[in-house]
Amino acid sequence: MPKYRITSFDLCPYVQRSVITLEEKKVAYDIVYIDLVTKPDWFLKLSPLGKIPILEVDGTTISESSVINEYLAETTEGHEMLPSDALEKARHRAWIEFGAIAPMLQKLMWCEEIAPQLDIMGSLPKVSKWLEALMAHPSVQRSTVPDIRDRFVSYIGGKGTPTRNASPSWLWHFRESKLAAEA
Repeated sequence: MPKYRITSFDLCPYVQRSVITLEEKKVAYDIVYIDLVTKPDWFLKLSPLGKIPILEVDGTTISESSVINEYLAETTEGHEMLPSDALEKARHRAWIEFGAIAPMLQKLMWCEEIAPQLDIMGSLPKVSKWLEALMAHPSVQRSTVPDIRDRFVSYIGGKGTPTRNASPSWLWHFRESKLAAEA
């Protein structure tokens, strides 16, 4: 059985897609988090463009989450991630390229918590219900660092994370201006 090691930074939505795939396929793997500001030399040797995620399979490196996921879908046992019909499979792949849905919606949910006045999901009750079910799914829950929400909020607020520096985002400024106006 191949040995899998995936490299990322703690808030990467793209690696989250690949970790969800590994979890769904019940594939054993190791994960390494790096600092994107000071990328280690060993990482730059594996990823000359300095992009993440990368998946190492017995010493061979694969990059790009969609490529990683297709490789895992084609080479590992377990839950089938795509339909067998070629046309339906192509449609699913197109949607995957359109959005990394679970990571994107997870962060959108937290953005609404940070700035509730945005009311992002208020007019989308079916999406909200689906999002709750998606976030409760074990593979999604295991696809991130345990304190990801706190790290995301810290990152948005300009405090950075253990693997990435940041300035306050527009969302944080929006939140702060609304809180100041309400005071």
